[in-house]
Amino acid sequence: MTRTSPARVIIACALGNIAEGEVIDAGPVGFSLTNEVTIDASRPEVWRAAVDEVGLWWSSAHTISGDARKMSIDARPQGCF
Repeated sequence: MTRTSPARVIIACALGNIAEGEVIDAGPVGFSLTNEVTIDASRPEVWRAAVDEVGLWWSSAHTISGDARKMSIDARPQGCF
């Protein structure tokens, strides 16, 4: 099996290439989805890729500065993105 980096998996999921959401409920004012993907990496590796390496998977086109490497996640309750 080829090992894929957690950052690449996160990028692929964000682009919709791997995970497909399943609608678990729907109503007149909203809906809930569930998504699941298995990543061949340890939890610390996945955490680092998702939280500490935002600039590798966030699009620079969706930033004020134009540089996703300047993005960060304060991973705590009421933290900022």
